[in-house]
Amino acid sequence: MKLPVNVEAERALIGCIYLDSETYGNVKEIISADDFSDKYNRELWKAEVKCILNGQLDLVTLKAELDKGTVLLGDEAIKILVKIANELPTTEGAVRYAEIVANYAERRRKIIGIQEAAKKYSDLSDEPENVDSFVQNVILAPTGRRKNISFAEAFKDFSANYTAKKAKGSFLSGIPTGFTELDIALGGLEPGKMYVIGARPGIGKSAYALNIASNMAVNHHTILYFSLEMRTYEITNRISAYMAKVDLRKIKTFRLSDDELKKIEKFNKIIGENLIINDDSYQTVQTIMLNVIQTNAELKRIGEKVECIIIDHMHLLASDSKYTDRRHQIDEASRMCKLLAEKLECPVIVLSQLNRANTVRSDNVPHLSDLRESGAIEQDADVVLLLHREGYYSKTADQNQAEVIIAKNRDGMTGTLKYKWYSTITEWSELPRRKLS
Repeated sequence: MKLPVNVEAERALIGCIYLDSETYGNVKEIISADDFSDKYNRELWKAEVKCILNGQLDLVTLKAELDKGTVLLGDEAIKILVKIANELPTTEGAVRYAEIVANYAERRRKIIGIQEAAKKYSDLSDEPENVDSFVQNVILAPTGRRKNISFAEAFKDFSANYTAKKAKGSFLSGIPTGFTELDIALGGLEPGKMYVIGARPGIGKSAYALNIASNMAVNHHTILYFSLEMRTYEITNRISAYMAKVDLRKIKTFRLSDDELKKIEKFNKIIGENLIINDDSYQTVQTIMLNVIQTNAELKRIGEKVECIIIDHMHLLASDSKYTDRRHQIDEASRMCKLLAEKLECPVIVLSQLNRANTVRSDNVPHLSDLRESGAIEQDADVVLLLHREGYYSKTADQNQAEVIIAKNRDGMTGTLKYKWYSTITEWSELPRRKLS
């Protein structure tokens, strides 16, 4: 089978970068060296990028860079580049050329992956489940692929991001959750990361997630909350109680005073369009992804995008795979939630139930191993928060005492954060002290 290539688009892109090196900033997230099918084009691109990172791209610096290699000598490359530049009328098409090159490269990768899968299925020593996993992760996975990138290129992005955030006075790399101690431990919620909130039913994991969602929305971040269990009016009631510090029972029994109603209306104006709720009880990770893509397309008109996705909760996600075993279905859902975060470049918070193992322990404190039905959740998650309230298990314990255990944190501290739990207003109130390692 002939692999799809578009050498003309590759050369047009190379010409655009040479004529206007600032164009590189518009295409660097779309394209990388391994997307070029022609080895000469690939070497030209790599040399151009190296020159840009070194601060100057012209015929002299480019020839010097190319002469270091063995694939394409400088004199030969310069002739090709000058010919391309002379034939290129404008650099305005750079982004479109990059999209074409990336599209053809992705098709080549998929075709090669399918051919490899066929070989694996033919190998009777390889279990079908292993090949299925290969197909899911390599062939059917969303296009948000990982590309080869030099440290110099990565460092330039890091430096620009660091300088910009420092200039703004930021002390977090991600979106603040509204819980100061949690933010210090995690650095905020970062794009591309999967955050799991685990707890037994009734502990208050939905309340904790809604507290975070409300805090972010008040600070003008756009949140998309997928509720597979509660309906929109239940979520609205809880957020209203939390934000206005009003007894939830008074909302549900229509006994709010005029002042309390005014408080709720005030927070409604602040949150406004920042919190988007979807209460469709039938969702797969794929339908969630399509929903977010569509929502982003609508928000783009006003210069905004979804900044955080919350899924409540993982064990209610439907599966459209061939697996009938629930453990395999959860494994797949967990893996796809992580891909969702990476593909959409935003933090994804996933709520998860815990099994009953902690109920037979003397202290009832949950562990990572208690994540229900799947070890994949622990593996895929960047951060796992386990919620605990001893008062849930014992009437003699302090009913307001609560803990958020940072059981896993791939990039930082773990430990226990102390909270107060107020059930009447569904609030997790963070205490200003930490016990972190």
